[in-house]
Amino acid sequence: MKPAPLGRSLVPLPDESLPGYVLRLAHRLELSPARITTLTQLPMLKTISRASAQSTITMDAVAAENFGIATRLAPHQVAGLCLDRYADRYPPLRMIETNSSKQLMAITRRGWVLTASTRYCPQCLAGDGSVIQRRHGGAWQQRWRLQVVFACITHQRLLEYLCPQCGNPAMKSNPASTNRDLLPRLSQPGLHSAQCRNQGCHARLDITEREPGHLLLPADVLEFQARILHRLNPNSTVAPGDASRYFELLALVYNMIMLSWPQAQPLIGLRHLDIAAHRHVLQAQQAVETAQASPRNMETNRPLRTLPHASDSTAGLLLAADRILNWPDLEGLAARLTPFMDAAALQPWAWYPLRIHENWPPAVRRAFLPQVKGFAVPARPSGVAPIPPRPCKYGAEHVPQRLPDEWCQRHLGPLTGINVKYLRRAAALKLFETATGQAWSAAAEQLHMPRPNAELAVHTTRAWMRQDANQQAFDHAIEALAQELENAPRRFDYMTRRTALHTWIMPDSHWHGFVHELETQTTHGRGRRHKLTEERRISTTVLIWTYITHGEYLFAPAVLADKAAHSTQPRTAVLARRVGEILGSPNSYLTLRAIIKDYADRFAAHIDATGSADRFDWNPPTPLTTPPAPRYTRYYPHAQCRGARS
Repeated sequence: MKPAPLGRSLVPLPDESLPGYVLRLAHRLELSPARITTLTQLPMLKTISRASAQSTITMDAVAAENFGIATRLAPHQVAGLCLDRYADRYPPLRMIETNSSKQLMAITRRGWVLTASTRYCPQCLAGDGSVIQRRHGGAWQQRWRLQVVFACITHQRLLEYLCPQCGNPAMKSNPASTNRDLLPRLSQPGLHSAQCRNQGCHARLDITEREPGHLLLPADVLEFQARILHRLNPNSTVAPGDASRYFELLALVYNMIMLSWPQAQPLIGLRHLDIAAHRHVLQAQQAVETAQASPRNMETNRPLRTLPHASDSTAGLLLAADRILNWPDLEGLAARLTPFMDAAALQPWAWYPLRIHENWPPAVRRAFLPQVKGFAVPARPSGVAPIPPRPCKYGAEHVPQRLPDEWCQRHLGPLTGINVKYLRRAAALKLFETATGQAWSAAAEQLHMPRPNAELAVHTTRAWMRQDANQQAFDHAIEALAQELENAPRRFDYMTRRTALHTWIMPDSHWHGFVHELETQTTHGRGRRHKLTEERRISTTVLIWTYITHGEYLFAPAVLADKAAHSTQPRTAVLARRVGEILGSPNSYLTLRAIIKDYADRFAAHIDATGSADRFDWNPPTPLTTPPAPRYTRYYPHAQCRGARS
């Protein structure tokens, strides 16, 4: 049944909210707000016959039509009373639930919209001096409920949040309740629209006496607020998508400020805003610590994501966030965020996942890659593909497990105070991350570097980089190495090589020819015999793997398999020592090294051409005679040896 039109109505004021309109209309008709909601057929709560706070956010088509009939308002005037008109520009208002009560709770939990209270400007509530506003008061504005709005541009002051008499928030209701009234004390008649409706308090909130000096704002803060209001304005020249992206990025920078506090404190610049922001952060950190101690609390980090209710602390924190963001200069955002990322890593509550969107520009996604002292943090699965921290001309497949000696001497040699072994491994992991955006754990897996060794290298390098000078030197060295790899005349697919040789053992026919060639070149045909032991064949396999993959011989599959097969590891130690002696003696084993290099070069070319280690034929440069029967010892580093010999 359609409602009857009211005898009198009111034209909504600019940006007036639905609760404020109901208050002014009730005052004009000398009725209680509850009676107005009944006559206009606003949606009611299921459990009790009172108007729901959900109408503050949005109204369905039937409710909007009934309200328009009763108040004699056009459809666009009714739609203009709800906050969802800002939804395409202000992401916290976007609906994610179909159930109305869940919509309200979801928006409340995001912490960037005041759904259970509101801010206000006393001068605006007093009205503009017109007859209708002198009688019934000014507008309770919608944007006062958007927590990015902290100041009144017209009166150049901070917004109020608490009633000066009772000390409670204006229009306070229970934020944890899904059955939330449109207004507190709906059934109370006779109150002016600007009076406090908290229990036992009827104080006027439109007091226009001279305000304390700390509420007045300087020009730069007012200009920042004006830019925010311009982005929120549905009639502004800013496209809705650009406005929405700005607020999304502002929220992410705000999150980083909260995680890294007090790193951003010097950016605020105003003492009273600085003090208020610091007070809020300390309260939020205490709330997080309390929540983490509770086993039932699943949103322990929510206090660090939500904006404060007080206007002064909101102004200070958002001002710092905007100065870091420096919209629209997004290319330099990663560099501006680096000190805050590093400071956040030292806090006990870091990291919680930041929400990165797939459609954001690469510069933005790179800026918000979670990092701790130069290395990406493994992120939770979010459906968003990782992105490299910089545009790269090389791929992950081009990164060797062990960087070439000449590169390391040129770029890592000047770095002191750290074991070069760990620095070299960390550099390889960082080059992989530079190409893919993946964390060191994923890089270690792709580089076939054992996780414990990779983890030790990263942790050692991070500890060394606690000094800012060391971190800057490491970053410069990685950039130089990346350029070296990009400018290389030819890049090899080491990932394919590692995969092809993962289970490879030198075949019998190649091993016999290899030994024969070694005997021929070292004894000039005088017949000296080398023992064809399995240990020596495995050593040769490791050497060839090292040459082809540019890997560390300690991480060769044959060495790792032998280590896993022999708990006492005596054979592994002998194997590693023998390989290390050959690789570490440039003036010794010259013939052996030359033959291994010839074999490795031909084998590498075969793998690069076919992508596989199968069907590789090696013929030594000298004619071969029939080799003697091999004399193998009982030494099988891993099960694949049997298949290789067959």
